[in-house]
Amino acid sequence: MSGREASVDRREPDRGMIDGMRGPVLLEFGASWCGHCRALAPKLARLLEGHPEIQHIKVEDGPGQPLGRSFRVKLWPTLVFMRDGEIAIQVSRPEIDEVRDGLAMIAGE
Repeated sequence: MSGREASVDRREPDRGMIDGMRGPVLLEFGASWCGHCRALAPKLARLLEGHPEIQHIKVEDGPGQPLGRSFRVKLWPTLVFMRDGEIAIQVSRPEIDEVRDGLAMIAGE
């Protein structure tokens, strides 16, 4: 495991808290048992190593979770790339190039 792991908080943050965050934020919605999520995890971790300025929030999602519903999450993983509380782009089951582009976009590259 890398030294830069996403913090997984079992208490779901609320939308107001997320919308109030400043700077680049990556929300990752998924489930620990999701095969697609598990396949993306090491690739995402490697890309995030090059972006220490991006706050990565991993949300364990599930049916009826209010934060996931507020972002209309229907597939996992869903990545929401945000900057200063605004959604720059949102992708579900992304290809690695989409992840790379999203990180660059919110990092201001």
